[in-house]
Amino acid sequence: MPTTSRSQPGLTASRIFLLLLAMTVITGTATPGAEPTGPAAGDSSRVRVKVDGLTCPFCAHGLEKNLKKIPGVMDLEILVDEGTATLTYAPDHTIDFDTIRKAVRRGGFTPTTIHATLTGTLVTAGDDLALRLNDPPEVIFLAGGVELNRLRAGATDGERVTISGEIQDRNTEGKGAPSYALTVDEFSAADAAH
Repeated sequence: MPTTSRSQPGLTASRIFLLLLAMTVITGTATPGAEPTGPAAGDSSRVRVKVDGLTCPFCAHGLEKNLKKIPGVMDLEILVDEGTATLTYAPDHTIDFDTIRKAVRRGGFTPTTIHATLTGTLVTAGDDLALRLNDPPEVIFLAGGVELNRLRAGATDGERVTISGEIQDRNTEGKGAPSYALTVDEFSAADAAH
């Protein structure tokens, strides 16, 4: 009795899907060199952390697991080619930069610079200008040179603004909770309706 064999089709729909999925994971979903855009006024905040030692997509899996556990993170984009992880937070959710650093370290990497785009309300705190982010209020002091001076010259207390810049640790000298400063690189007025 002759034996018949079934021929396997070269690429089934499920194989094509798996190939596309693997290619997406390996190459990343963003265009190389593309900068994440800041949120529109009143939208979520974005935090981009530079990750030292991030060299392969497989290694990024542990980093992804740790960063996704952070409360308030709605979206996460890891760009292996750039060595960055961008976290998008839910609107008015508390952002704890120490938690981000710890999550990166638990993933087996070293966090270096943190860049943030935040929308909040300008407040004066003594001689300092600060950004109040949410309820209960979280305050981040503003720092910088020319852009901070431009912001200070045209801003009013209580105005909603979106500010982008690098997060710096602020010296609190034993005052308890960590304090941060946002170096003002760019700013714009937020939509008054938010």
